[in-house]
Amino acid sequence: DYDFSLMFYWAAYLVDIVAESDGRILKLDSISQHGQSWKGIDILVFDSQRWWEAHRTPSEQG
Repeated sequence: DYDFSLMFYWAAYLVDIVAESDGRILKLDSISQHGQSWKGIDILVFDSQRWWEAHRTPSEQG
């Protein structure tokens, strides 16, 4: 066997989001919340292109 496993992990943001009294704040210098899921991973693939393409307005599509 190849000792292979594949995991799909979806997160709106890779950084942590903290709820404050005046709204949510992206903590750009912290991945401790989602980063725990990636510990021990050899290869990590980020794919954001499809999300950005799907949410473009008609004027942005050119």
